[in-house]
Amino acid sequence: MLGSAPPLDPLGSDRYHVNFSATTGTDNRWFADLDHDILYPDRAAEDKKLIVYDGAPLATDVEISGSPVVTLEVASTTPDGAFFAYLEDVAPDGRVTFLDDGEMRALDRKLEDPRELPYASLGPVSSGSRDEAQPLVPGKPTELKFSMWPTSVVLRKGHQIRIALAGADACFRRYPPAGDVTWTVYRQSQLASYVELPMRPR
Repeated sequence: MLGSAPPLDPLGSDRYHVNFSATTGTDNRWFADLDHDILYPDRAAEDKKLIVYDGAPLATDVEISGSPVVTLEVASTTPDGAFFAYLEDVAPDGRVTFLDDGEMRALDRKLEDPRELPYASLGPVSSGSRDEAQPLVPGKPTELKFSMWPTSVVLRKGHQIRIALAGADACFRRYPPAGDVTWTVYRQSQLASYVELPMRPR
């Protein structure tokens, strides 16, 4: 589950076998230049392919405005991979609504120094440089930090905040191109995965 307190468990972790059939469909924002509506249907069924973390039902309406930042302490069985994080709203009736997303290729996890950027960054920025590519060491915990896109949404009282993690989206190239992949996502006192949400009660 999602919680506001840091984890206390010294050994907490979750294993996830990446499902490469996971997708956000062909009506998502990545296809917006094809002159059709952007539609994200109920994600409840698709989320069964992912690893998800839910918060408790909200005690009041909540506004999220800004760029959420995801920090994953994770180990993989392969030296490369795609990491997708989705911010979602879970209604009391179980309907899951897409709100925002962020993504990172593991090789590109080296971050730019924000003081050297020619603009004000809203969150961590990957260099994306081939010369600075950093393969994962299979089985070794590694920190991945990346931003979601700027957003402004209101979640209603009684709804839940969900973070869903995927290792693929079928509308993108697969990394690695073949083979099975298993992650270990850490939620420990010394290796804590978390999301920073710019939120306030409404």
